[in-house]
Amino acid sequence: MPTPDAMVPSFETLYAELRRMARRELYKGGSAAQISPTTLLHEAYLQMSARPGLQFADRAHFMAYAARAMRGIAIDHARARGAQKRGGGLDITALDTFVSDNAMAPADAAAEGLEQVG
Repeated sequence: MPTPDAMVPSFETLYAELRRMARRELYKGGSAAQISPTTLLHEAYLQMSARPGLQFADRAHFMAYAARAMRGIAIDHARARGAQKRGGGLDITALDTFVSDNAMAPADAAAEGLEQVG
C-alpha cells in the first residue's frame, strides 16, 4: 500500500500540469499570443494565495478552481486589451468654461472677454 506522501504529486508535476492547463485556457479563449501560459499561471497563483483560508477537498477541486481563476484572468486580460484598442488609454478633458461659453459669441463680446483676461 502506498504511503500518503507517495500519493501527493510533486511540485514539479503539479506545476507542469497547471502550466498545460494555462496553455489550454489561453488557446480556448483565443488570446494565446497576448499573455504567456507561465504569466497566466503565476497571476492565478497570486490571486489564489491572496485568499486566506482557501482549502480544497481534493486535487480535482483544486484543479477546477485553478482553471476557473485562470479563465477569469484570461478574460480580464482580453477585455483590457480590447478596451485599449478602442481608446481606453485616452484622457478626456473638458474645455475651459470661458472658452466654451464664448465659442459662439459675437466677435466684439469675445474681444471684450479677452481684454478682461489681459
